Amino acid sequence: MSSGINNRMHSLLELIERHYTSQHDVDFYAAKLSLGKKRLNVLSVDVFGQTVKQLLTQRLILQAKRMISASGSTFKEIASKLGFNDASYFSRFFRQHAGVTPEEFRRSLSQKQ
Repeated sequence: MSSGINNRMHSLLELIERHYTSQHDVDFYAAKLSLGKKRLNVLSVDVFGQTVKQLLTQRLILQAKRMISASGSTFKEIASKLGFNDASYFSRFFRQHAGVTPEEFRRSLSQKQ
């Protein structure tokens, strides 16, 4: 694998880390890296074994779990901080990708303590 591809994929991870709360669209990252969306996804799967959308989702879920466990923030506040305009959409997104609702996740944390 060429160093140019490695540099771009490193740049992709940096962009995701910097913008994951405000940019949930793969087109944004493709444009920033001067690549087509399909080409970026092919490279991402080759290097990371995941599409760009999967990397974004993974980062959002990780941060959501951190925020739910570390703060007394409402789910609406957490959704807003993560770039979701609608708390109910955030709850559906979280349930789809984490396997439980944000409420169930928070309850499971309090039961462990």
